[in-house]
Amino acid sequence: MNLFRELLFRNWALKLISLFLAVTLWMQVASREVVQRRITVPVDLINLPSHLAISNEYAREVEITVETLRSLASDGDLGLAAVIDLKGAIPGTKVEPLQPSHVINRPAGMEIIRFGAPGVIRLEIEEKTPRLVPVEVVLTGEAPEDFEVVKTDSIPPEVRVVGPRSAVLQLEKVETVPIPIDGRSESFSLDANVFSEVETVALSDTQVTVFVRIDEKRQEVELLRIPVEILPEDPGARLLDQTVKVVGTVPISFQGDLEGFTAQISTTQLTPRREPYELDPDIIIPDEYQRYFFVSSKSTVRVRKRK
Repeated sequence: MNLFRELLFRNWALKLISLFLAVTLWMQVASREVVQRRITVPVDLINLPSHLAISNEYAREVEITVETLRSLASDGDLGLAAVIDLKGAIPGTKVEPLQPSHVINRPAGMEIIRFGAPGVIRLEIEEKTPRLVPVEVVLTGEAPEDFEVVKTDSIPPEVRVVGPRSAVLQLEKVETVPIPIDGRSESFSLDANVFSEVETVALSDTQVTVFVRIDEKRQEVELLRIPVEILPEDPGARLLDQTVKVVGTVPISFQGDLEGFTAQISTTQLTPRREPYELDPDIIIPDEYQRYFFVSSKSTVRVRKRK
């Protein structure tokens, strides 16, 4: 045992140095070993003329097999990218077979062995076209039980879009992000982002001001025998209908009677004739009901005009 220990620890410093040198040499040899690996790199388009746009969905990434030193195999992709130069491009279909020359930022000692799918990038190139498209306000949720959304608007009501001609002409609208209305019983406005579902189309404005009108739900009422008068007075005109029927709506919480309504017609522009005229009367709503009563429909008035 003592002999073994003596042999183990004799000249231990030299033995430790020898071990260190052996490991270092092995690591250097191993790092020079050439290996193959598959990596995924982005596909970048450069120098596309400003008046042109890409209209199709193309592969944004491509898989390549590279041969490289083992020491580089674990250093990430080093900013590799497959770059397609579109300088001088014209409208039409461009088919670009991928070649090693497309791959940029390759470190020394790295070779491109092959391209995986897709090995070809197909691009549909079109002229850019501008157009105004309407904004659709998108709501989510529900107003309280006795309330409802009456109207939505946006300012501006349209936004300008620019993109490939085929995509722009097919685009019918852009939408706001969903606007929640849960629990809201009053009208409100806010700024909302807008977007297009077509990725190849760009918006000039990405935000609009939205107005949402929320009112109490309404019930229908009928007003019968509303008296009609001719104003200004016209001695040559005679009413054949003395009253009209008016259909309107009031808030469901409204209580009380609707009184004091009148109807008016004007005959000053009528020329005398044997046949009676059928006119659409103006309904005069008393001030106290202006906020509550909305006219939905009304009957017409027959009037005869003589010399």
